[in-house]
Amino acid sequence: MKILHLRRAVACGVLGAALVHAAQPPATPKRPVTDVYHGVKVVDNYRWLEDFNAPGVHAWADAQTAYARS
Repeated sequence: MKILHLRRAVACGVLGAALVHAAQPPATPKRPVTDVYHGVKVVDNYRWLEDFNAPGVHAWADAQTAYARS
C-alpha cells in the first residue's frame, strides 16, 4: 500500500512539473532606443515599457499578469 502511494506521489509530481514547464511566459519584444551619454552609446531594448500609456504596454502587462496567475 505504501508503494502505491509513493508511485502516485511521484507520478503527480512528474505530471505537475511537466505542466509547469510546458507554458512559456509571453515574449517581450525588443524595441531598441539608443542614447549617447558623454560620447558613450547606451542601448535600451525595453524603454518602450516605461510608457504605460502606450498601446502595446497594456497588452504586454495583461499577458504577463495572466501568465503569472496561471
